[in-house]
Amino acid sequence: MISLNEFRDIDPRFNEVTDEELIKIRHSLYVLGQLALESYIESKTGSKNPLRVYGLENEDMPELPHD
Repeated sequence: MISLNEFRDIDPRFNEVTDEELIKIRHSLYVLGQLALESYIESKTGSKNPLRVYGLENEDMPELPHD
């Protein structure tokens, strides 16, 4: 997971954002990345359940924290 300091190093504009807001932004970016990966895998495999294509079950995948 990218630390808040790493976010601020990447883009100094994040220095103006509170830690709580930056945590929400980071979480949203991880969710977006997960959706993009799932969409890409579905486009390549045609599977609506791509985890099974790779021999993984839902229990094998880590959960992202919820708000």
